[in-house]
Amino acid sequence: MIGVGRRSETRAVIFSERIKTLEWIAEQIRERLGMSGEQVQTFHNSKTEDEQQQIIESFSMASASIRVLVTSDIASEGVNLHKQCHHLIHVDLPWSLITLEQRNGRIDRYGQLQSPEIRYLVYEPTDEEVASDMRIVSKLIAKENAAHKALGDAASVMGLYSESDEEGAVIAALRKRTAREREQALEDAAPDAPQQGFDPWAFAGLSKIGDAEPVVPATPPQVHVAPPPTLFDGDDDYLARAIRLHFREPRRAAILGDRPAGSLLQAARRPAAATQLPAAVLPAPAQSRRTAAPHL
Repeated sequence: MIGVGRRSETRAVIFSERIKTLEWIAEQIRERLGMSGEQVQTFHNSKTEDEQQQIIESFSMASASIRVLVTSDIASEGVNLHKQCHHLIHVDLPWSLITLEQRNGRIDRYGQLQSPEIRYLVYEPTDEEVASDMRIVSKLIAKENAAHKALGDAASVMGLYSESDEEGAVIAALRKRTAREREQALEDAAPDAPQQGFDPWAFAGLSKIGDAEPVVPATPPQVHVAPPPTLFDGDDDYLARAIRLHFREPRRAAILGDRPAGSLLQAARRPAAATQLPAAVLPAPAQSRRTAAPHL
């Protein structure tokens, strides 16, 4: 269905939690599709750091022969697998929306040139009790997808910001006696429409959403802002001193500089023929930064 094969260029990432399961999946793919050990590789913490680095670098290179990477959750955070791959398969599902989102983020991230295709292996048991558990798992998948599209952050659904705490909430829901109680417990732990958004304090582990209401002051505090310091009493004073400093003729400086407040600026705005103010007194016009377009 995906198109992975010995002569295909298609690549896929497969997530599972147990190393023995990883090795078994990789071996089955090699045997059934006739692929080599270089084409199907496993990635887990039992490999050395050099081996892990080499595998990740190879998976990001178009010229490398690797086509399928079967990995544990060691690759669910801080590893970029999207450069040559847009297919991801969950063989087993974590009971944490955070882990689920981190897994998907290996290929569904900035720089991905293809539309990510993510698949979940969910079986349909005939036993009603087991089927109820699988419905809860299916609901987790739907909630993660909806939260990722609406909020961009699945962790805000439960508001726990901890993978272990989320797993504990799901386990507590699975321990309920009836299927209806289990589904209601999951809905209480992970509502479809969270009432609050991202809580930075809860994210930092300092509190949890709902622990306490934030204290908001009734009126904002008044902050006194002092006026900026100045050497002049105003615009007229500034201009009068500039005229006195510039004019060498005492009589003209006295005539212009001794006018009452307000009249001096009016005189400065008159045409040059009326006041004969030198250009040096008034600010020079700003130089345009535009350049003429060349004639075509």
